Amino acid sequence: MKLSSDDIYFREMSEANAIKEFQDAGYSEYKPRTNRYKQLPSDGVFANSPATQFVAYYRKNDEPIGVIGYSKFQNFLLGSGVHIHKDYRKSNGVEGVFKLLLDKLLQEKGSKTMVISFAHPKAMDMYRSVGFKDINEKELPEEILSEIQEAESRGSVGALQKLKLNQWWMTIKRNNNFLIYRRD
Repeated sequence: MKLSSDDIYFREMSEANAIKEFQDAGYSEYKPRTNRYKQLPSDGVFANSPATQFVAYYRKNDEPIGVIGYSKFQNFLLGSGVHIHKDYRKSNGVEGVFKLLLDKLLQEKGSKTMVISFAHPKAMDMYRSVGFKDINEKELPEEILSEIQEAESRGSVGALQKLKLNQWWMTIKRNNNFLIYRRD
């Protein structure tokens, strides 16, 4: 079965509320970042900056099936991980959930730079496929850079990433007509 955007809806909430939503549905495998992060320090900014989570619910049963989000640190967004309910993973015959979560993240992140450390190569490849690129480490605050370096020393598979907008768009509505400008 392949899920589409018609099959799910999202609710925005804190990390604590997202965890509670899964627990209330009888699912306990989604944990706080401080417990999930194996490479990133559990006492650092990636794990402890307040997170905004987007929980995906399956319309047929209103069950939470996945979550993705970010936290804010200075002028950066820090990826706060992705979790898909075990019953809705590709390994159980359900496709499309990761892509739907990633699309939601891109929709919500706006123009801010997002930094993500990856534990799984497939996730890193998926982010690259939607425009994430290697970042210039000189652009990062020391707190973020030191955590990324620590994660790499602990076996993180991913290089530092961010979404760079390589096109600029503007839409103007005038008398029920839309004008779209694009600058590369």
